[in-house]
Amino acid sequence: MAIYHEPVYYSTPDHNKDKTPFQQKVFGWIPLFDENKFITVYENHVHTMKRTKPLRGSVEKVNGTVYLGDGSWGAKTVLVKESEYQEFFDTIKSINHVWITNITYNNVNHRAIGVHNEVIDSTDQNVSAYL
Repeated sequence: MAIYHEPVYYSTPDHNKDKTPFQQKVFGWIPLFDENKFITVYENHVHTMKRTKPLRGSVEKVNGTVYLGDGSWGAKTVLVKESEYQEFFDTIKSINHVWITNITYNNVNHRAIGVHNEVIDSTDQNVSAYL
């Protein structure tokens, strides 16, 4: 797993005006995550709630990396607009949340929890798919 500030997969186009950083991440970070079979990456900066499909090389794969974000606990959320990366996402919302991750021997479960302790989104990743 990894966590960093500025996302590879922007959930709204307003935060991705300069395409160079995305290209650098695509050719730098993504191959590293794919080669090392990262299960989850936590991204921030945009202040939306997002979850990508499991991705390898920006293609949906059962054992792909799920990118969670985008840092909106206690921050003003950003209005979600259709992103140029829309096909990569399972969920995008303008809502305050925090991601809670539970890890067991066989499973990684992620839940987005809202300000009233409600589950906004969740997903499970089977660890054996990454071995």
